[in-house]
Amino acid sequence: MRLELLVDAAIASLKAGLPARVAALNATTTDFDVPVPADEAYYYGVQSEIWLWPAVEVAAPDFDLTALSLEQLDGDLSPLVMAMVWQQDTDRVRLWRTLDRLSHCVAQVLLQPAAFGAGVIVQTVAGRTRLNPETRDAAEVTAGFLHVYQLADLEQRPV
Repeated sequence: MRLELLVDAAIASLKAGLPARVAALNATTTDFDVPVPADEAYYYGVQSEIWLWPAVEVAAPDFDLTALSLEQLDGDLSPLVMAMVWQQDTDRVRLWRTLDRLSHCVAQVLLQPAAFGAGVIVQTVAGRTRLNPETRDAAEVTAGFLHVYQLADLEQRPV
């Protein structure tokens, strides 16, 4: 399981599945519609500047390698994949509601079977909300919701 393939699969899953999830969510709300990220607003890795809102960054920054073989050539890889949902808005209440709703949809997509590739399962998920401190006092505030997925590779055993 190569880390870059996990990120590529997650981005492909989000591009394919997020529009329908957001449309279904928007059908249940009356205050405003959550926007769907444009195809160009999905990023591999962490970006220093984002120009399209909302945006989704996906990266695999950490992993654990355990149960090493005697030859030290292979083991059980348990990577962390992060998906950061970013939004910018002048209305802080709408900003947080958008992040909450969009993050819910992202989790729905990434918890589907094979969202990170065939044979890859999600073991745990953690989430954190972050406000960009540089925009705290600005008219237009930027904030993000971080998803951290601990993954595992299902071992294929002959029957």
